[in-house]
Amino acid sequence: GSRVVRPSSRVGVRVHYITIPSPAYNCSYDNGGCDHICNDSSGIIECQCQHGYDLIRGSSCIDRNECESGSHSCDQVCTNTEGSYTCSCHRGLELGSDGETCIDINECSVENGGCDHECINRDGSFECRCRSGYQLTNERECIDIDECLEDTHSCDQVCTNTEGSYTCYCRSGFEFGSDGESCIDINECLVDNGSCDHECLNQVGSFECRCRNGYRLANGGECVDMNECSEGTHNCDGDCTNTDGSYTCSCNDGLLLQPDGHSCRCGGLLTAASGSFHTEGWPRAYRPGNFQCEWIIQLPNNDATVQFTMNHTAFGINGNPSASCPTDYIQFFDGTSSNSNSLEKICGVHSHYGGTLPVISTTSSSARVVFTGSNLRRPLSRVGVKVDYVSIVPIVYNCSVENGGCHHICVSRSEGVECQCRDGYGLIGRSTCSDRNECESGSHGCDQVCTNAEGSYTCSCHSGLELGSDGESCIDINECSVENGGCNYECVNQEGSFECRCRDGYRVSNGRECIEIDECSEGTHNCDSDCTNTDGSYTCSCNNGLLLQPDGHSCRCGGILTAASGSFQTDGWPTSYRQENFQCEWIIQLPNSDATIQFNIDQSAFGTLGKPPCNKDYIQFFDGTDSGAASLKKICGLLKFYGGAIPSINTTSSTTRVVFTGTRFQQRPLSRVGVKVDYVTIPPPDVDECALGTHNCEQLCENTPGSFICSCRNGYSLSSDDRTCNDIDECLGNSHGCDQVCTNTNGSYACSCVDRFTLQSDMQTCISDPTPPPELSTTHPKVVTPSTSVTNISPSGTETITPTTQSVSEIKSTLTELLVTETTVTATSPLLAGTPTPLLPKTPTNISLAPTVLSKPAPTSTELLVTKTTVTASSPLLAGTPTPLLPKTPTNISL
Repeated sequence: GSRVVRPSSRVGVRVHYITIPSPAYNCSYDNGGCDHICNDSSGIIECQCQHGYDLIRGSSCIDRNECESGSHSCDQVCTNTEGSYTCSCHRGLELGSDGETCIDINECSVENGGCDHECINRDGSFECRCRSGYQLTNERECIDIDECLEDTHSCDQVCTNTEGSYTCYCRSGFEFGSDGESCIDINECLVDNGSCDHECLNQVGSFECRCRNGYRLANGGECVDMNECSEGTHNCDGDCTNTDGSYTCSCNDGLLLQPDGHSCRCGGLLTAASGSFHTEGWPRAYRPGNFQCEWIIQLPNNDATVQFTMNHTAFGINGNPSASCPTDYIQFFDGTSSNSNSLEKICGVHSHYGGTLPVISTTSSSARVVFTGSNLRRPLSRVGVKVDYVSIVPIVYNCSVENGGCHHICVSRSEGVECQCRDGYGLIGRSTCSDRNECESGSHGCDQVCTNAEGSYTCSCHSGLELGSDGESCIDINECSVENGGCNYECVNQEGSFECRCRDGYRVSNGRECIEIDECSEGTHNCDSDCTNTDGSYTCSCNNGLLLQPDGHSCRCGGILTAASGSFQTDGWPTSYRQENFQCEWIIQLPNSDATIQFNIDQSAFGTLGKPPCNKDYIQFFDGTDSGAASLKKICGLLKFYGGAIPSINTTSSTTRVVFTGTRFQQRPLSRVGVKVDYVTIPPPDVDECALGTHNCEQLCENTPGSFICSCRNGYSLSSDDRTCNDIDECLGNSHGCDQVCTNTNGSYACSCVDRFTLQSDMQTCISDPTPPPELSTTHPKVVTPSTSVTNISPSGTETITPTTQSVSEIKSTLTELLVTETTVTATSPLLAGTPTPLLPKTPTNISLAPTVLSKPAPTSTELLVTKTTVTASSPLLAGTPTPLLPKTPTNISL
């Protein structure tokens, strides 16, 4: 309409409508014109659409796109379908039972999600993680981290990689600190003083045994006394006496020990009945310089006199007998006072001047002897003087009286007595016996150490030796003969000592114990590559593609590789290959003879000759292992220097030969010199044996990658050879569903029914035929319903029956039913008695009847129909006329 121009009393339009029903057009005709649902219950046709559709133009139905309109209830992905929609979920989730909600798939619940170690489920996904000490590769596999190689360990000294971790070790002489990784020095001296006899001195990683002065170290920790006297390391002027750890000095008669403990100076008081004294240093030269010695002799017997004898004199140049000799003389006085008479003054060398050495005697029991020295100008063999003195007792000697005055032995002579001394003593004067110092005079027989004793001497030996049976000779002590000398392994006896030794791969500790040397951790091995410590030794091994040489430690390139994948490299890679002419040859033989090989070269960098056409410093791949195999590729030089790329190389067979020929690399330093090659197996393409008919399956064949699987149709089972199929006899088990009779067929079975039953459409169920029963005979059978067993029936047919007998008197005109319940019969007679008597087998027969319904007697005979009964018999089940025929062979019949 448009606007009203002017007013009017009636403006617009009014329309009336009425419905004119059409008796020929309703829902019964062409569905009322509706696409889906027609409703005319109210007299008007109303079109409706099924769920998922929208009504347009009153009768048409079009699909409703719930996904686009948002009227769906999918959790994630909605896909429209005709009249509906379907829900689906993103990867890692699955639909719930309502078909709409998405629930997470726990990939970890099935074989741990394929993860080597830990599988962590996430919403819509999962994650593989590795335990500490491993790193993830290929998103699932965990490989060990070699912390020692990558220097990520925290060991203080020695690191040994283990699976998933590493182990720290400390070198000998160290132990772990409280953190379990740092190595701290072991103070061996804290435990049993380090097995040291005296002083234990700790050192970093070790310790040292030391001995106090006077001892020397033997066998690592033992301190043995040093015999300074026998070894001549003392500084005694006179006699030396060994003591434990030291020695003492003493002086001969007539010499005095000085305060320094080792010097002897002439002079002193002598009170013994006999003795001797000498000038300082005698028989060596007396010391130069002006000095004087004075000896006082006082005999214990005042009635005795002193007699002096001298065996030699040799004084300085002033000691000339013809001169006044103011020095270098010895003078004897008769008494000890300063004004005593001089008995004798002797100077010079008497043998040079024709003089003799007199015997000098006193008149009293005391004397004074003075020696005055100056300077000896020339060497003489015996310099100075030694004086012996004895006590002279004025008595009449008689061996029977006081042993004739003899000290030891008195021998009667015509002119008087003669005194003699026992062995080991020397006669001084007439009667006195003085100990003879065999050790000093050299008249002893000791092999090593002589110790003077009163009237004798004793022999001893240095450490490590012992006296022989003669008491003088020294023989070696074999320390190894007793408990192997305390050595762990080998004890080697030595003269006066012994030595502990260890076999190769061990070292001596504490002088005796053998401890194993870890050559690998200490770096004392000579392996070119990997070192594995063993008990007392070590073994070397080489990386892939390197061969251990006959020397057991060198690794050289080349060898046979039989793994499905692997790698090999030139000798010394990634550092420079050894600088000499050499050739490496690798043979790869895959375990799968149908596969081929693909080579991938990590990096190549060869020597100065290594550029095309390169007759040295190259690597060449052959398609096969024989000498005539075709060359696949020859690579030389540093490819990037010459504009080349490193290609992948594929063989056509499962074997190949790779040859590297080198000369020496000398052009320039490179970070990776030589070549490293990885190889993998390329499996052969799959052959569908099922499609080609090359399988040997009897029935069904299913192709699989690289092979096939045989299976059988329903009704058959696969035999143990995984190829042939055997028929399943369903009738033997309970897998059939037959109501009555089951007959096995090839690959299946068939059900059937007994007489007067009909098999139904399900081909399993049997239903009784609806035929009415015939007229009954007037001669009715007897029904034996025993409550106990029927026994004692002879083969002739004579029966002794104890159960009750019931006659059937009333039988309905249309049906007679006899019920026999819970009956067990063991007999050779008929179950029903009648006329004539049936024949019985001569052999008793066991018949087992379940609760039974007997029905429909025939007009001319007595028959019982037994349902659901298993009978094993060779005699008739029912007696009557005529007698039924049975098979001669016992038969299992399922009814």
